Amino acid sequence: MKKKNNKSLVFIICSIVIVLIITVVIVLNTGDKKKIAVAAQDIKSGTIINKDNAESYISVKKVSTEKFNEGSYFDIESLDNMTDGVILKSDIAKSDNIDSDDVIPYTDPAKLMTEPVVIGLKANESSEFVSGIIRKGDHVNISVVNRMTGECDPVMDNVYVCGAYNSDGSETEDDGCAMLINILVEKSTEKEINEKIQLGTVRISKIGSDGIE
Repeated sequence: MKKKNNKSLVFIICSIVIVLIITVVIVLNTGDKKKIAVAAQDIKSGTIINKDNAESYISVKKVSTEKFNEGSYFDIESLDNMTDGVILKSDIAKSDNIDSDDVIPYTDPAKLMTEPVVIGLKANESSEFVSGIIRKGDHVNISVVNRMTGECDPVMDNVYVCGAYNSDGSETEDDGCAMLINILVEKSTEKEINEKIQLGTVRISKIGSDGIE
């Protein structure tokens, strides 16, 4: 009789443990959750992510609100309130979390201009683009080595690159060297820029490369 009672007691204890485990699982799965971003593919620095293309770059991962508050995860739901989205500050490998420090809010440069126009600059040799691998989304300083004076004259600083291409016309990526870039400028400065770059050899310096600001 005692052995039977022991079996009953063990059964009751096991049942209680199982119920507790199930309860904990339910609580964890039904508690407040926050959607965070995980890279769905390898994403390069300078990539713009917005609510229209997010599915191509981001997988959704849910974490508890408590864990989210303790971490620095990028809240994917915040994209719904951003007109132009965010731009990546660094390369992100597939399946890695995208942290809030990895992105900055993005604003289309054209929206900050009164009358934006695109100017194409072509290098005759790669040395004319003197620092950094230039890609779409970068900012550059432009100068020209004046053929008459030999001096390096400034043309324009902090210019947005809206396209970067190899010599065959394909878009520059990875460690490719851009030979043609398209820059976005105000129409009112277009004539002056074109006149200056005709004075000699153009020099393009990527901002943020080798300490250039």
